Amino acid sequence: MCCVSAEFSNISAEFSNSVVFSDISVVFSDISVVFSNISAEFSNISVVFSDISVVFSNISFEFSNISVVFRNISVAFSNISVVFRNISAEFSNICVVFSDISVVFSNISFEFSNISVVFRNISVVFRDISVVFSDISVVFSDISVVFSNISFEFSNISVVFSNISFEFSNISVVFSNINAEFSNISAEFSNITVVFSNISVEFSNISAEFSNISVAFSNIIVAFSNITVAFSNISVAFSNISVEFSNIIVAFSNIIVAFSNITVAFSNISVAFSNISVEFSNIIVAFSNIIVAFSNITVAFSNISVEFSNISVAFSNIIVAFSNIIVAFSNISVAFSNISYCLVCGSICPPVCLNMLSSPQQSFQILQEVSQKIQSYPFDYRGASVLSGQEEGAYGWVTVNYLSENFIKYGFVGHWLSPSRPTEGALDLGGASTQITFETRDKIEDDTDMIKLRLYGYEYSVYTHSFLCYGQGQVLKRLLAHLLKSQGYSASIIHPCYPVGHSTNIKLDSIFDSPCSDKYKAQTYNSQSTLSVRGSGHYEHCLGNVSEIFSFDNCSFSQCSFDNVFQPNVTGSFVAFSAFFYLHSFLERITGIRVITPSLLDQAAKTVCQMTYSQMLIRAPEDQARLQDYCAVSVFVKILMLRGYSFDETTFPHISFQKKVGDASVGWALGYMLTLSNLLPAEMPATRKCLSMEVWGALLFLLVFLLVAVLLFTLLKVYFIKKPVDYHEPNTVSETL
Repeated sequence: MCCVSAEFSNISAEFSNSVVFSDISVVFSDISVVFSNISAEFSNISVVFSDISVVFSNISFEFSNISVVFRNISVAFSNISVVFRNISAEFSNICVVFSDISVVFSNISFEFSNISVVFRNISVVFRDISVVFSDISVVFSDISVVFSNISFEFSNISVVFSNISFEFSNISVVFSNINAEFSNISAEFSNITVVFSNISVEFSNISAEFSNISVAFSNIIVAFSNITVAFSNISVAFSNISVEFSNIIVAFSNIIVAFSNITVAFSNISVAFSNISVEFSNIIVAFSNIIVAFSNITVAFSNISVEFSNISVAFSNIIVAFSNIIVAFSNISVAFSNISYCLVCGSICPPVCLNMLSSPQQSFQILQEVSQKIQSYPFDYRGASVLSGQEEGAYGWVTVNYLSENFIKYGFVGHWLSPSRPTEGALDLGGASTQITFETRDKIEDDTDMIKLRLYGYEYSVYTHSFLCYGQGQVLKRLLAHLLKSQGYSASIIHPCYPVGHSTNIKLDSIFDSPCSDKYKAQTYNSQSTLSVRGSGHYEHCLGNVSEIFSFDNCSFSQCSFDNVFQPNVTGSFVAFSAFFYLHSFLERITGIRVITPSLLDQAAKTVCQMTYSQMLIRAPEDQARLQDYCAVSVFVKILMLRGYSFDETTFPHISFQKKVGDASVGWALGYMLTLSNLLPAEMPATRKCLSMEVWGALLFLLVFLLVAVLLFTLLKVYFIKKPVDYHEPNTVSETL
């Protein structure tokens, strides 16, 4: 037991290192103090949030007051709308009046055209009474002056209406100016009335003049009768105009009353906005309180940040401590690996350690002594056993699908969810054996290759088989033993799988020290004899010799893989790990062929086998110790996957060659640990939340508060930054228009 006792001495030394565990104890006490400080800070934050709640209740009250003010403003604007509808009706009436005036002036124009005809007929008479017409000319010049005044007054009216249009855009400022302008309009219309009165007087004078010359001009009585009729029509028209302007004056009086109502309404609006200003002042005070509260929160979170910094330091210490533990357990793991290798392979201490396959009784005694030794260390020891090949394959399958989250995954909503994905098969190639494991719905004819698993409430029917002596190391030994036997146990043999240019000497003891190669052993041989091996690099011969290691002839079931082992058809995706991954990586690196189909695998294997040793050494100098074995292993993997497991052009591309899944290495150890520690329960785990309901509520409240605060800040920014429009009085009528 030389290797066992030595390794257990190393384990004892690692566990005697109690400084690591004392460091962890100190670190966790520091973490406890830090978390108590954090709890105190969160209590302070709770008080601050209660203060914020009071502030928001005040803000809610202020906004209710603002709502009442805006309702009053809405009523005021409704009244203004009614007033403007009345103004619109009055202006409609004014438009009708001006259309009537237009008709009257059209009639006047027609009458003056008739007068022009009459005057052309009596042009001779007018030469005789030039004195009279000179008087008439004076009268008409007065009339022209009157009409000029009328035109001027209408231009004033246009200016007034332009001013009214301008003043309407500034209602809240110039209502008093509008009242003054309407007074001017009333005065202008009074002037118009006076002008028309003067026109009437002038026409009376004209009538008197015509009466004075009625005797002298008896020959034109008929003509002047027509003129009299025409001017009487004009007089009637101007009377109608006077009546229409009276209506206009009445309409503008109504408009003045309407604008007085508007002035009252805007006064109410001004009062309402004053109230709004007061309410916003209260809101600003409330937000000032909120800012103070958030300052307190900032201080609290700063303290929390300090505490988390302390936690970070503490966890750094934990990491250092756990690093020491990892180093310790790594040393322990190495020790146990050496013990395991000693127990299984018998290569460390050959005189003492026996292979478990060749001598199970002595192996059992060794396990008994190992168990007694382990019980002396601080382990919760519950027994030791040797895994079967089926168990190793099943645990590898569990590892692959657990890391790929094909069983179950934890969702963001706080529920364990079934990902509704099919499971993946596992292909493992070790040193002594190889395993294939996958879920199948086909009937498994050999019950020893079937495992029923219930994980997270789901049933899995899994096919698994472990082919002992088909591991990479054992295959190479069996191939050498087969070549030695086929070449008559000569002291020098040709190895078709070794590259050209490579030769080596091997002791027979290193070939026949395993039960896997025992059947090739000669009845009498010297274990210390040396065998000379020379490579020929012949792909076809290599393929033929490796194929003879397998047995594809006998099958007691409906279908077999090899060696009379039942296997259902491969389905779904597979993950190939361990030596499968390293071989696949080597083939792609040294040949440049992307191995994704059976034909490309065959091409890559043939390319490697046709290389000389020097060519391989140039392309992969870091693998110098194993270069001679890659051709044989490549051919073996090709036969195993394509003929043995029956992967074809359809199923082979679904194989993923991986060293890790996620950040974890793939192997049977993780699956065994998960199963043993009950981290893979048979039933579906219950729903759980990442955070408590109180914490979710607080986070939701904080989110809503931040959104409302940003919105209110934006509104206040717009309200207080907006400047009043600087209106100016127009200098000319054209500028106003």
